[in-house]
Amino acid sequence: MANPTPSKSPKHDFSKPIIKIAVTVSIAVVILAVVILAIPKLQEQMSSKPTPQFTITSKVNWWTRDESLDGIGGEQVLHVKVAVKNYGEVAGVCQLNVKVEESGGRSWIRFRIISVSPGDTIEEQFDFPEVVDENVEYSAWLTEQ
Repeated sequence: MANPTPSKSPKHDFSKPIIKIAVTVSIAVVILAVVILAIPKLQEQMSSKPTPQFTITSKVNWWTRDESLDGIGGEQVLHVKVAVKNYGEVAGVCQLNVKVEESGGRSWIRFRIISVSPGDTIEEQFDFPEVVDENVEYSAWLTEQ
């Protein structure tokens, strides 16, 4: 009688399918995380409202002499004119600020709340009769409302 050959049970290599499953799950988790993090940004971009975009396009200063009541002499007045343009798609409101500084350290600030339609430019003039030194520095800036 012949000796029966012992039957060998086939060996299964489970490591390869497990690695494939682990890699697939990892990739799926990363993709899901990216999608979850990107959804709020996409919603914000898609539902963002148009906004105004204000820019100071020019600023100039000059002096005039105001007439006194008796017609003699008069005081010098510094004038500052600032132009603001709205490059945005909608009208908006902002605060236009102007500061004048004398070389001696005194300074004055004026501001106005302005409303500008889209594509429009407005000019605002600020008068500073209290300035006495003609060597002044001036600046203008916008503050959002």
